[in-house]
Amino acid sequence: MISAGDQQHSEYEIKAAFIYNFAKFITWPATQEDSKPALQICVLGRNPFGDILKDLAAGKEVNGRPIEIIYRDSLGITALPRCDIVFISESLRRDADTILRQTRSQSMLTIADWKSFTVEGGMIGLYLDDNKVRFQICPQTLKKANLSASSQLLRLASVECPG
Repeated sequence: MISAGDQQHSEYEIKAAFIYNFAKFITWPATQEDSKPALQICVLGRNPFGDILKDLAAGKEVNGRPIEIIYRDSLGITALPRCDIVFISESLRRDADTILRQTRSQSMLTIADWKSFTVEGGMIGLYLDDNKVRFQICPQTLKKANLSASSQLLRLASVECPG
């Protein structure tokens, strides 16, 4: 795993890199990829990245799609149908269940900033362990949303699911 203690890389620089790389290893339904030109990453809640995520995505593509970063301070749930990836910041942790209920029927990759997120029904949880950024993933939750993770990504993750 990548160390968050590296002087050159802050915790959120590393988490931004993870989010960008997750997009490369997740498969969305073909109809979703074909229907819009940009891969949209929505950050919900207080933005912990500053400009890091936007700077990282600038000029880059995933599977031939440019990346667009969208920030919403509050639930902003009306904007979610446009998102391919939804990052829920710690500031909206108490609203995570509501967000997950509203995204469940759509093919959106849900990522949050705490370890128990996958057990709570999310897809990928980022967390610090021994000053390293690590992640948990729940393949069953991905499958329910018609998403799939590559075997390479699953080998790097800790698998944790509800129940």
